Amino acid sequence: PDPFSHPDGLPPYFFLVPDLTVVEITDSHFVIIGFDEAEYTVMESAAFVTVTAAVLDGDNIIQRQIRVMLSTAVLPTDTATATTDFTPLTTELVLDQNNLTALVNIGIINDVFLEDPSETFTLNLVRSPLDSPDNMVVLSPDTATVIIQDNDCELCNLHVVTLKMYEGMRTRVV
Repeated sequence: PDPFSHPDGLPPYFFLVPDLTVVEITDSHFVIIGFDEAEYTVMESAAFVTVTAAVLDGDNIIQRQIRVMLSTAVLPTDTATATTDFTPLTTELVLDQNNLTALVNIGIINDVFLEDPSETFTLNLVRSPLDSPDNMVVLSPDTATVIIQDNDCELCNLHVVTLKMYEGMRTRVV
């Protein structure tokens, strides 16, 4: 009988005997780093706003330091002005198993100008050029918005008053 035929008359057996078997196990989890809030609101009279970048998922698989850059930006849709409304900033954050969050203070400039009730600027997270170039780190959410509430409008509580002046009146005290 044919050694490759099935004893019950079924299709023949196929025997594949590899010389070498390679098994690669890839962890399907990622380390997700992002801002903990989509928006941070601060009064213009505050000295700074504190923002948080954190490991949002995958903290159990961190085996090295992860370096990300946090920077401020003014996008075309933003209304704040760098150096007039806030202090521009670019800084490197280092996260690892012992430091899963990073707090960053961004200076807010209290001016005396009457402006929109609120102004905005954007925060960005990007991989640091000093970080290992692997694909295990995902930045999400990698942007956030800072909203500066103007405090100068408090000085603008003007009331409309109608004053009547008659011919011959030289002054009127208001």
